[in-house]
Amino acid sequence: MSENMYQAPTASLEVGDDESNYKLASTTKRFINLMIDTGVYYLVAVVLMVVVAQLGVGHIFLGAGASVFAIVVMVLYDFLPEYFFGKTPAKFITRTKVVNLEGGKITMGQALGRSLIRLVPFEPFSFLGRSGSTRGWHDSWSKTRVISTK
Repeated sequence: MSENMYQAPTASLEVGDDESNYKLASTTKRFINLMIDTGVYYLVAVVLMVVVAQLGVGHIFLGAGASVFAIVVMVLYDFLPEYFFGKTPAKFITRTKVVNLEGGKITMGQALGRSLIRLVPFEPFSFLGRSGSTRGWHDSWSKTRVISTK
């Protein structure tokens, strides 16, 4: 029987590193991360839109340009801090971070994958329907985890 890629692991996983052991971040922390990052993302997008408009090239927001701009900002908002720091702004606040399955730093491909997978429609709902699941599609498809740090 093949593994169901939509099903979260049922065991309580502890990820280790040189300093201590970590546990998967709770669904509550993951939800708080989503809310904070969404708010910060919108703030960043609006500031960038104002800057672009002040530069006199605001016409790029006409038609599909606004959607493309929003997607690029969204992907970069998640990709850059997760790749370089293992954390988005919300993860700094909630003391969580992204790691690979072995508990180490994620690769550039994993960081980019996580960011692009978040664009899949209904991806935020991938946490629903599985009791105690703390992994969404952007975790399982990119072979990453979000853990609580001390």
